[in-house]
Amino acid sequence: MAKRLLEAFIAVVLEESVRNFIPPLLPYAWLAILWWLTWEFLQSKKAKRLATTFYKRLGSGGRVVSYVLVAAVGAGMSLFYWMVITRAISVAEHFSKSPENSSSSVKPDEEKETKSSGAVFRDSPDSPYTVRFANNAYGIEKVNRWNPGGTTGIWSFDKGDEPSLEAYVSEDKLFFNAKLFGGSGRQVSIVKNELVNEELQWDRNFNDSALEVINQNKIPMLQIIYETPHVVQVYGVFQSAGGSFFVATPEGFTMNPGEITKVKGYPLKKLFRYPSRKYPGVEVKNRSGAQ
Repeated sequence: MAKRLLEAFIAVVLEESVRNFIPPLLPYAWLAILWWLTWEFLQSKKAKRLATTFYKRLGSGGRVVSYVLVAAVGAGMSLFYWMVITRAISVAEHFSKSPENSSSSVKPDEEKETKSSGAVFRDSPDSPYTVRFANNAYGIEKVNRWNPGGTTGIWSFDKGDEPSLEAYVSEDKLFFNAKLFGGSGRQVSIVKNELVNEELQWDRNFNDSALEVINQNKIPMLQIIYETPHVVQVYGVFQSAGGSFFVATPEGFTMNPGEITKVKGYPLKKLFRYPSRKYPGVEVKNRSGAQ
């Protein structure tokens, strides 16, 4: 009885020790296991018979040659085992940390808590809605007194032009319609935060705090950042029906730049990972393009 209790105690101690100390030593443990299996194979009758036959064929000086061969083969096998072990562990760690696996392990309640935990405070339902765009702040009424049920134009290139950026409140959230620069005088439309053009090479990604649209070159053409539910910052490249375009970045804004690549803050730094079908709502690490 005492012996069984001692064995059980040792098993518990070993289990806890392995759980706490084995991760850094895991490659060495696997190397030891593989060499133990190799040694078991070398002790078999078949392996001994093959080794004896090979040794006899070496002739005179066979002992020295056999030592060199054993050292070389042993070193080669150790290196091979080590490469396989480290590669397998690396792949396993990458798979366990991939967005598909990490997101699937989060319970619905925990996921909801994670998404909402970023807000330090909540706006009052009566707080005004504000859009920050091109160094200006635009107040957006919950019900447009001049155009009930309509939108509020934020930016138009000329008086009377259809706005290239407009906002409105629906179900207590700010939404946007926009005309983005598509190149070659072509507009790409955003309606109620949705990409409506059949731009197969463009992509859109979003979560509760931001929305982003990128073009075929993976360059952000629109970024909408909800600093709070009632305060929104907007950046992007907007275009009029006549072909003029306007660039708004965290560092300033420029209309019809000669070379868009020389505009400060362009291209905007991506907020999300792509493609969105693979990384829905997954932000890039240390995003700093829209502060």
